[in-house]
Amino acid sequence: LLCGQVCSTPAALHRLAALAVDDDVAVAAQASLSVIVQLPDATRAAAARAAIDAVALPLLRDAAQSAQRRSEAALTAALSGRREAMPMLIDLVAQPPGSLAARAALALGGIPDPAAVAALARASERPDTRGAACQSLTRLAAQQVAGAADATQRCTAPQGTPTGPGGPSS
Repeated sequence: LLCGQVCSTPAALHRLAALAVDDDVAVAAQASLSVIVQLPDATRAAAARAAIDAVALPLLRDAAQSAQRRSEAALTAALSGRREAMPMLIDLVAQPPGSLAARAALALGGIPDPAAVAALARASERPDTRGAACQSLTRLAAQQVAGAADATQRCTAPQGTPTGPGGPSS
């Protein structure tokens, strides 16, 4: 991963955050940032979150940016759990197959909010986003986010099986 193990200065973390919103290397940079924000080194994790906030949030709010750049900004902002990213991620998770839908479903798992749970529950019904949505629902259930534990039932039932009254959860 780009520098997930060695980037430690604020300047390096800021550059990594800038790469995370760049179409060409966004996925690799986001993966590196994901590793850093989860490190036991609280100082380095906080510096990474600050870099993400400084780079991604202004782009996310800037309507003049391209949809792709704002999407990458939302995916990056979610790495630090920023709720500001949720509206765009919810829109992305509903996009057609072949889009950023699965990546958005994974990103929503980093935002402990019931609105994310609702979007992920819907995404768990689609073959293209089911795996990512179920992984995120499991993550949110572990954090005891309202509705996440119930929504994970969709993940254990065969796809297309009703999970409401009359389904496996009743």
